[in-house]
Amino acid sequence: MSSYYHYIDSSNDIETFYHLIRDVYVIEKGYNINIPDEYTQTADHFLIKENNIAVAGFRINNDIKFHNTITEINQQAKYGEISRWAIRSAWRKKISIVKTFADFAHYANKNKLDGFIARVTLNMIDFYKRYGLIQLGMPHHDPEPFAKLMPDDTTANFQTMLLPTDVLNDRYLTV
Repeated sequence: MSSYYHYIDSSNDIETFYHLIRDVYVIEKGYNINIPDEYTQTADHFLIKENNIAVAGFRINNDIKFHNTITEINQQAKYGEISRWAIRSAWRKKISIVKTFADFAHYANKNKLDGFIARVTLNMIDFYKRYGLIQLGMPHHDPEPFAKLMPDDTTANFQTMLLPTDVLNDRYLTV
């Protein structure tokens, strides 16, 4: 898929991905998450390594079913879900978001996706809007399973966002 992130195709690399997720989500942010979880088997996983150390990664699940409560999206369309996007703190200003979104565009085209869905915490909405994601509906409190992620249950408020493939192609495919 990618020249920036690399598709994980070995058990060693999936273990490396799990360690990255633990370091960023559990140790740094204090989230209570299962690693691996129920989506691990159906997701495609990607990493950036520097000197054989994983510095960033994400996964895309193409087998996601969306509830009819998200009325702004075409229920017949095929969407992937971007999740577990983790970047080590020392690398957050070094990772190219533009190249990452170009990887998303290549993946969407290869897999014939109409776009991606991502659930983001409220403090990240403006960041994602800068890169072309569109808010769907109102922010929502998700007690299951997302409240379990947060050390303080009151912070488990999310916004569902859509990243259409045509936006990806127009903005990032020339990268």
